Amino acid sequence: MIANHLTNYFNDLEDMAIFASVLGTDDVHAVQDQITDVVKKYFDQDVKSVLFIKGSIGVVFGFELTDGRNVILKIFSQRISKEYLDEMNHVLKILDAEHFPAPRALSEIFKFFDTHAGFYAYISGEHPDAHRPEIRLELVKYLARFIELGEKHQLKPMFNFVQQNDTDSLWPKPHNILFNLESTKAGSEWIEARARNAKEILKRQTKSNILGHIDWRVENTYFVNDKLVAVFDWDSLGSMSELELVGRIAAQFASNFGSNLKATSSPEEGRAFVAEYEQFINKKFSIADRIIISAASDDHIAYIARLEHALNVNKPGQFQILLRECGETSFLFC
Repeated sequence: MIANHLTNYFNDLEDMAIFASVLGTDDVHAVQDQITDVVKKYFDQDVKSVLFIKGSIGVVFGFELTDGRNVILKIFSQRISKEYLDEMNHVLKILDAEHFPAPRALSEIFKFFDTHAGFYAYISGEHPDAHRPEIRLELVKYLARFIELGEKHQLKPMFNFVQQNDTDSLWPKPHNILFNLESTKAGSEWIEARARNAKEILKRQTKSNILGHIDWRVENTYFVNDKLVAVFDWDSLGSMSELELVGRIAAQFASNFGSNLKATSSPEEGRAFVAEYEQFINKKFSIADRIIISAASDDHIAYIARLEHALNVNKPGQFQILLRECGETSFLFC
């Protein structure tokens, strides 16, 4: 049954390529056997049905078990170490104890083909339109709450595999094999120039790094009745200053690439996000802080624009259009 779902999933060659790059195999029967074994080990059940399969940085399965429970199997990128994943699960246990809306870890991190995986609680919900102010406010509120919990529990920054490392490379390595930056350099020079300008400004910041979820956006959350009930993709825990984190998220919080909704925040929405965040933390950012926040937005917009260019060198994506519209003016001041 699992093998049949995978065979259908592999009708999309891009999905199959991502899957194979994550697991190191596209043998549907071998994958079915391995899933059957780990489900039996951790739940003493069989898989009754496959609820969904999704692939991006890793691969995620939703299963209904024979006893009626729904569970998530998340298979992580080979580029993520087991040490990182163990620490990620530790963070999730703290969040669960604090009643923060995140999936509960149901297993340890275990070996799965050429990489690692874990089981997590199934949470249902929907992706609303984050351009609605009440949805944006929920995203802001829980971001502030997460940072507060990080301070309370003294959670240390973690270096996510897609973050920039300590080299002079302009771009981090893309999160999956669909983005080839080397073969698509032509025509991307203007994007790189904007990124370099932003990074020069970011070098001026003196704030210490904190633990942050660097892919905090509506596509990685679930809502019920306009209330946030789950934040996903905790393998996006990373290290940056609070200013840089707020700026990055102000530019991306509305993004849901699986929908037809506008993926970019407008400068007005970005300013509203920052102002609402200030209200939740009861602190006003200085002009110097706002310059760093906006540069972080610019840097992230440029990176997504560069990925868009890699996917289609002939058709500008939404982040490229936003970057053009801002011209030489930084995002929050545009």
